[in-house]
Amino acid sequence: MDDIAAEVGVSKASLYSYFKSKEGILLVTVDQALTEPFIKTFNENKSVDAFKDYYHTLAVFEGLLHLNYVLISLANDNDDIKFKLIETYETKLKLLTRFVSKQQSLGELGSDLDPSVVAQLLMSVYGNITLEFIVGVDEKRISKEFEGALKLILENKEVDKDQSNLNSFFKT
Repeated sequence: MDDIAAEVGVSKASLYSYFKSKEGILLVTVDQALTEPFIKTFNENKSVDAFKDYYHTLAVFEGLLHLNYVLISLANDNDDIKFKLIETYETKLKLLTRFVSKQQSLGELGSDLDPSVVAQLLMSVYGNITLEFIVGVDEKRISKEFEGALKLILENKEVDKDQSNLNSFFKT
């Protein structure tokens, strides 16, 4: 906590008045850098562009992505972190399920798939992208894999079966 207080230019006592521990700081950082943009993206975006937009958010916050895995590793020994991570996951999954259902009702995604299953698949894809960014996989490769995963998930799209608008999401 001494190093953190010095870095942000406050006393250690001031830091403790806002956060109980380093883990508390990590939770807030991950929330602000990754969870809030996820929620904003899928709440405000009315089209399948949201999938691309969140991918780009992950790319922008690449330097902070490892904090998510730090929290996951701390969750075994800290119930507060464990419950916060579970709550965050469930919030994201519900939001993404609603988003997918809405896109299905608009004809943007195939309606023959269960929205909760599609949402779980997308959460897995985003989790894998996060891991690839952390370990330093080339961004072009990550982008290509993400495009492939989206095409697989969205292949039942009735409005644009050739996926030509999906190709415009990615740099080639």
